[in-house]
Amino acid sequence: MQAWKKFILISVAVVFFQTTSAQDSVFHLRVFSDTHVGALKKMDPAPTGNGLNDLDVETFQQYLAQIEKLSIQTDAILVLGDLIDHFDANIIFGNAAAREKQLQINFSQFQQTFNITPIIYVFGNHDTLLGDNQAFFDNDYSSHSPYEIAMQSGWKTGSLSSGGDCGKNNAFPCVITENAINGFSAIYLTKKLRLINLNSVLFDDEYGRTYHGENYNDELIWLSQQILDAKDQQDSVLIAMHIPPGMDVHSKKPFWQQAAMQAFLQALKQYPSGILAVLAGHTHMEAMGMIVNENKSIIPIILTPGLSTSHGNAPAFKDFLLTQNAEGKWILKDFTTLSYIKNQFQPLYQFVSSYCPDHSEFNISACLQYLIQTKQDIISIMNQYYTAGNPNNHSPLPDDDIIHYMINLK
Repeated sequence: MQAWKKFILISVAVVFFQTTSAQDSVFHLRVFSDTHVGALKKMDPAPTGNGLNDLDVETFQQYLAQIEKLSIQTDAILVLGDLIDHFDANIIFGNAAAREKQLQINFSQFQQTFNITPIIYVFGNHDTLLGDNQAFFDNDYSSHSPYEIAMQSGWKTGSLSSGGDCGKNNAFPCVITENAINGFSAIYLTKKLRLINLNSVLFDDEYGRTYHGENYNDELIWLSQQILDAKDQQDSVLIAMHIPPGMDVHSKKPFWQQAAMQAFLQALKQYPSGILAVLAGHTHMEAMGMIVNENKSIIPIILTPGLSTSHGNAPAFKDFLLTQNAEGKWILKDFTTLSYIKNQFQPLYQFVSSYCPDHSEFNISACLQYLIQTKQDIISIMNQYYTAGNPNNHSPLPDDDIIHYMINLK
């Protein structure tokens, strides 16, 4: 079987994204995921495999300080969740106060380090006060939720450090709407560029089995309304979440409950030409998938590796470049993954020049469409970067395992 066929194709009726255009504006979005801060021992930045290897506070502070000194323009920062560590919070402390402290360290350190850059938070499955893979809001604990802890740590709102209600001011980014009980929000990054932040923990199959499919319908109805509103306003849309749609390579089952997946795809079907990408974390690895429409145009599903190396990855993050064409439409032009190699963060690769080296005019979607149409070996390219540049772990994508969906909406 050719490698590109390892993906499941999932299609939608979509208008193809422009590959080149005159631009009058750019936006730089930096994305972190899976910090897992709170380990009691110093983290190994280049582990030989998976293990008890989350971020300690000192290393976390050092990493952010080094990243802040990079001479790379950043207009906003997106943090894709899982701020609490895997092990010590649960095994050694094992209580809500310890989990609250780890959340506070993350929110405070991000804001102190990047104090002039707006920071956006997306809820992860390890971030609950109740324990892993549980509800966003805890009625019985005084701080109640990560949003409340963010505000106690100096953030203006739970999802956006700089705050600002889009209905009350003209400054960007600003909050369109925020659900403080279930942990999802919509934010204007800048004019005509909407970021929809989902609590995908509610869609998670493990969450559904444990909590009897606790209601995610309200969030998916809200998502559908946001997408329709974006269509009416002719906004371009990024969708952010922690747990991606796709397969868990360990259980070999879908991450999401099937009904949630189908409702998500139906929401996308309302405005696929306006959705630039799905941004997610959770796996800690450098990989991606795609949503493919009937015309073979693409909505990428792009994962950001973890700063924690507990899955065998090197510490890494992503810088995205968005450009605006003469018609005012935003385009997800490219991204660069930066990894911690030889004691410093440096570029691991740039997407378009690595996957489509002869087509610098392509944006991310156009590059992926070209690769599918020409039946290129996508997996072999992805394997070069799967562990985010970890020199001690060159593990490839698990053979015959589907990491993410390529989605058909019919």
